[in-house]
Amino acid sequence: MKYSIIIPTLANHKFFYDCLLSIYNTSSNQSEIIVAYNGNNELLSKIKEMIEKKIKISERFIIKQFTPYGGIAKTCNEAYKVSKGQYICYVHDDVMILEKNWEEKLSKILDNYPIVGMIGGSEAKYIDRAPNETEKIKISENEYII
Repeated sequence: MKYSIIIPTLANHKFFYDCLLSIYNTSSNQSEIIVAYNGNNELLSKIKEMIEKKIKISERFIIKQFTPYGGIAKTCNEAYKVSKGQYICYVHDDVMILEKNWEEKLSKILDNYPIVGMIGGSEAKYIDRAPNETEKIKISENEYII
């Protein structure tokens, strides 16, 4: 796997399924998608069912409760431990990714600018924020760091 896309979530966010669908539709086959569930254990099977109704679950998906409710930082760390990607990407569950193969652009910046350790993508649309609420820093003609 070249990319690991980790989505930490309680899965009760009203935008979660739009986020997940956008990631599934725009990421490459070189990506694994890790839904790092951080909620009530009894709801995990229901969430898997709901995801399967909207998106065909494939080998690219890992859907798992890593920690009980409230341990979001630990959930992110535990998801990182099982990730297999050369590049790790955390995507909030209120974000939609709008451009195909967006992860290639992110890895290109990391490869070309070793001083940068973490980046966000301009292809991300915050569903619950206006575009002017995110700051962009231009690093070349078509590349930005947010």
